[in-house]
Amino acid sequence: MIYLLYGEDDFSVQEYLAELRSSRGSEELGEGNVNVFDGSSITSHHLLQACSTVPFLAEYRLVIVRDMLRKFEPQRGASRRDRSGQPSTKALKAWQELPDALAQIPESTILVFVDGLIRRDNSMLKQIAHLVEVKEFPLLKGQALSDWIHHRVDTAGGTINERAVRLLMEYVGGNLWVLAGEIEKLSLYCTRDEIGVDEVRVLVGRSRQVSIFDIIDATLDLNAAVALQKLNQLLMSGAEVSYVITMLARQLRLVIVMQELLSLKLLRNELSRRSGITAEFALRRTEKQAARYTRGDVTHMLRVLLDTDMSVKRGIVSGELALESLVARLSNETTFGKLGVPSGSKIH
Repeated sequence: MIYLLYGEDDFSVQEYLAELRSSRGSEELGEGNVNVFDGSSITSHHLLQACSTVPFLAEYRLVIVRDMLRKFEPQRGASRRDRSGQPSTKALKAWQELPDALAQIPESTILVFVDGLIRRDNSMLKQIAHLVEVKEFPLLKGQALSDWIHHRVDTAGGTINERAVRLLMEYVGGNLWVLAGEIEKLSLYCTRDEIGVDEVRVLVGRSRQVSIFDIIDATLDLNAAVALQKLNQLLMSGAEVSYVITMLARQLRLVIVMQELLSLKLLRNELSRRSGITAEFALRRTEKQAARYTRGDVTHMLRVLLDTDMSVKRGIVSGELALESLVARLSNETTFGKLGVPSGSKIH
């Protein structure tokens, strides 16, 4: 079975992926039968080799490829050169055998492509759509978000009135990672009573004093003390470890995209359109971070982040301890080329 999970709602993507793994027996799969690849660097040969490997003492092997289709995204008005961001002839040729190869993948392999927001005219999507089960996860808004909150509360064994739902949406917005944490907290507090406006006001509050973006900014600005302080405050407010890791990874990927776009010397409105960052302050922040680091720096950070994520999921270390170590490590790095370190220094 082959899946494509994509969209801006990365919380629902991760939940679906967890359910998919659980439905195939997560204990039976084991870590030895699960492969996770970075789609920006994996080759077609490496991917197909992993998919063809026989599961070890299990019925299935799970292969997850993140952010592969993004590199086949078309760009309006772009030239055909590689550096333009347009899928090049070379890039497409390197993967031209993928559609035929997917049809030959053994039934024992579950292959899952996980991507963010991609367009329907994505060149690779058009070639493989008929071979995969495609599931799109757009951001939830309005009634869909309200229904999600009701369902989440019901699943937690609680009840919530409509006024409280609207207030919760006003306070938190559509961030499902934060909403899930707040709903869990509200459900534990209101074990026998309906969750109402008063409970939401007391436990959630109109302004969440610490934002995930404060932590990301402090981390990438190499301010370890501030980053760790705000991280502890956010975790105490009920945020999930997986949420913080996902948001850090998201920002690092945006930095890589921004580095590529800045090299094209685009006009500012085009820079915003192609990066998908509409808020001016967020655009400036990401530009600053892209200028601070090299592509190798950010790739190294993503590897460290992936190692941390896997350590937590394997139970090697507790989530909060691993996250504190990750933030401390990233915000204390002194081996990055653009931070005044001699060019001969190496990343270890």
